[in-house]
Amino acid sequence: MMKQYHKIVILLLLLTCITMSASAEVSEDWQRDCAASGGWFTVVYSNPDAGPNEVTTPVLDNGRMFTIYAGEYFWYNYPDNLKADAQCYQEVEDGAFIPAPDGHSFLQLGTGEPQDVSWGPCSNSNGYEYDLVGTGEALNIRIKDWMDDNLDNNNCHLPVCIVPEPSIPAPEFPTLALPGAMVIGFLGVVLFILRTKEQ
Repeated sequence: MMKQYHKIVILLLLLTCITMSASAEVSEDWQRDCAASGGWFTVVYSNPDAGPNEVTTPVLDNGRMFTIYAGEYFWYNYPDNLKADAQCYQEVEDGAFIPAPDGHSFLQLGTGEPQDVSWGPCSNSNGYEYDLVGTGEALNIRIKDWMDDNLDNNNCHLPVCIVPEPSIPAPEFPTLALPGAMVIGFLGVVLFILRTKEQ
């Protein structure tokens, strides 16, 4: 009986390691793709014992458009193998993803206290996009477990990538050309007036 118990524990640990390893590889893909697009990457953990449950971004330039990408899923109830992503969750193992209750989102954003945002229709963990305009402040991002509000039975994390739209370069002020053009223009006016007086 005891040997059988050890086999079950070892099997569960092995499955957990494989799952975590696969999840880490996916997150590494997200990190690589995020860096390639000039974005800022982080992961937000569902269980604070594993890593930060709330992260703060760098300051987002005031007036600049940013696209926030969120993907993968976390377990809001790891013992029962129940998953959620940024917007949706499963009621039963391997069931269809449905929107978070009462219009909430599992991944929240805000310049102060993170709030619910609408990530859109359920994507079954294929990823979400959310556009926002920077306010010159950092953004706080966290996972909120709306199912049982118990982070102790949560596991894994959500990768997040924030990509700024390319900034439009300000036109260069023609510092040398403008004074020269003004002098030439002024001389032209003076010559025109002198010529008009002579006639």
